[in-house]
Amino acid sequence: MNENTLLYLAFTSQILLISVILPRVLLSRVRNVMETHPPSQYPKLYPVSSDVLEARLRTYRVLNLVAVPVGIALLLSRVSSANGEILNWDDQAALGVFAILQFVPMILAERFEAKYRGLMKASNSRSTRTAVLQPRRLFDFVSPTLFAFALLTYFAFIGLVAYISRSPFPGFAGSWNAIWLTVVNLFFVWRIHRSMYSKRTDPYQSDEDRMRQIRRSVTVMFWVSIMMTAFIALGFVLAATELRSFTAVATSLYLQLCALVGYFTLRYDDVDYEVYRADLPAT
Repeated sequence: MNENTLLYLAFTSQILLISVILPRVLLSRVRNVMETHPPSQYPKLYPVSSDVLEARLRTYRVLNLVAVPVGIALLLSRVSSANGEILNWDDQAALGVFAILQFVPMILAERFEAKYRGLMKASNSRSTRTAVLQPRRLFDFVSPTLFAFALLTYFAFIGLVAYISRSPFPGFAGSWNAIWLTVVNLFFVWRIHRSMYSKRTDPYQSDEDRMRQIRRSVTVMFWVSIMMTAFIALGFVLAATELRSFTAVATSLYLQLCALVGYFTLRYDDVDYEVYRADLPAT
């Protein structure tokens, strides 16, 4: 199976997974929550009306569907291209630009979720606040095994850069690759610290749910760092071994893996919804 066939399969999978399958899974999860926890019984869960939520869900669905014909058009342009490129672009760059279009609905959904939690906080009429007075340590949220794996991946990348620098391929940036990756990982460290110690955005969220949310967020950031490091390293290996033509396939698979990891955090089946129930009348 040559690189063109692999690219067509990977690109088709990217279109279906990111713009059809995963959005459908998310919409199904949200609608299940709305059906099993209606506003009449769980009013604290709905700082906006059901109509507003339905409108947002429809917008999310439409934006994802818009990417499908665009992706199909790009795929057909690649199949019919005389020079073997998507719209006369570099395949890897074209896949990246298309992925931006695919991820726009998720980015907008995350912004709406942040605004949604802000409305929940503003509508909270309770005068008292509770918090768990317990130190938060990194290994409360990520396993030592995953932490060690992340460190091993990072230092293996540094070693790979040092090795390729002895006989670099054209376009190799040398030690700047290691510096850039270090800066990005320092950004992840900041994000992890912020996730662990930031204030609660949902005023009704149970302490168990809060800890679970932090654990998922920290775990995802560790995996994103590992996958990014491995992907860049793979790109170097492909370039050094004159297999650069497979880079676009690797890019498509990497983007799909990122989407899967991102959707890992969007689970609603283990949430304690009792905290959102209507208050019982005083007796």
